[in-house]
Amino acid sequence: VVNTTGSVIIDGSNGSNGLKLLRPTDSAEMTAITAPDSSTLKIGGGNQTYVKIFAHTTEVLSMNNSGNSTFAGNIEVNGTTIDLDSAASATYIADRANDTSGATYEYKTAGALKWYTGLRGLSNDDFYLFNNAASTNALIITASGSNATFAGDVNITQTTDVGVLNVANLDSGAAVGLSLTYPTTN
Repeated sequence: VVNTTGSVIIDGSNGSNGLKLLRPTDSAEMTAITAPDSSTLKIGGGNQTYVKIFAHTTEVLSMNNSGNSTFAGNIEVNGTTIDLDSAASATYIADRANDTSGATYEYKTAGALKWYTGLRGLSNDDFYLFNNAASTNALIITASGSNATFAGDVNITQTTDVGVLNVANLDSGAAVGLSLTYPTTN
């Protein structure tokens, strides 16, 4: 037991490699904090399965020996990039509790919500592109049938003299219903 009102210094220059704790179940030594070199502070080590961080009595962060981390609350990043980099597939998951809860990604300007995409929580599984500034669904893709509904016109603009829009029935290759409106003047 160390009781002090000042600093506790562990000098590793004499061969000591950090602070070790005794595990309460079997008194095995567990490396808690080490400084293996001049630029590294290592928390955990040895054969621990988890490193957990508490705020008072609430577990706020748990990290396992596979590198997975679980946070108890929100994560705020004040940098400019969140990089999801993987040698194989990478996945962003927004898992909502039910279809009356949302699972969305928000786009803001100076803190003001402008757009969001995802599942709105409107008692369905439809996908939305929502224009918050105009308070309207710009695009809805239905879960049943994957039909798309646009709030306004869908414009196809050609930049050369020739433009092509192909619409085909995938079963027979025959043209399906398509209505085109041409301007009366150029």
